Amino acid sequence: MITEVAVERVEFTCGSCWHRWSVDYDVQRYRDDSGQEWEYFYRDNVAVPDPYTPAGAPACEHCG
Repeated sequence: MITEVAVERVEFTCGSCWHRWSVDYDVQRYRDDSGQEWEYFYRDNVAVPDPYTPAGAPACEHCG
């Protein structure tokens, strides 16, 4: 069951050049039949990895 649909603005800072930027994500939160909670992140209606993990963070807009 969907428990929440939201837009989250996530702030990023590049570890190389210290450039700062933000990205808006559509977030859908679900709870399954066993009570486990799941989050799904989308940008421009495309599923993307969790931006709060190193693998999901976008490349720096300034230095790449």
